[in-house]
Amino acid sequence: MKPIPTLLLLPFLLMFFSCSDSKRYDTITGDWTCVSWTSPVQSGNQCDDNVFFTFHRDKTYYSNIGGERDTGTYWIDQRFIAFDPNDKLKIKVEVINLTSDTLSFHMNNAGIQEKMVLTRAREENLND
Repeated sequence: MKPIPTLLLLPFLLMFFSCSDSKRYDTITGDWTCVSWTSPVQSGNQCDDNVFFTFHRDKTYYSNIGGERDTGTYWIDQRFIAFDPNDKLKIKVEVINLTSDTLSFHMNNAGIQEKMVLTRAREENLND
């Protein structure tokens, strides 16, 4: 049996990875609410009723963290979500888990690794 030339595999690999990216964008699209935000330097959960994210399929987002609201663009790769907020520095977080109902990631806050866990917001909470 002849080996398959590498050039013939390239389109299939690109299609495979683009499908994976497309699925991740489909999975993350929607409204997410913080349920856990932990840090080794602060005790307790740092989430409050005002920590949430909204991801749109067009790769734009809206967030509110501690009263600070951001809008901008985002992108996802194999292990990271990168945020490019309007008029601010870009931020990159390491994804731990992304499923249809849970998003968790590590973020670096001045050299301190923090963990945030978000769950998909339920419809009745969005109309409050």
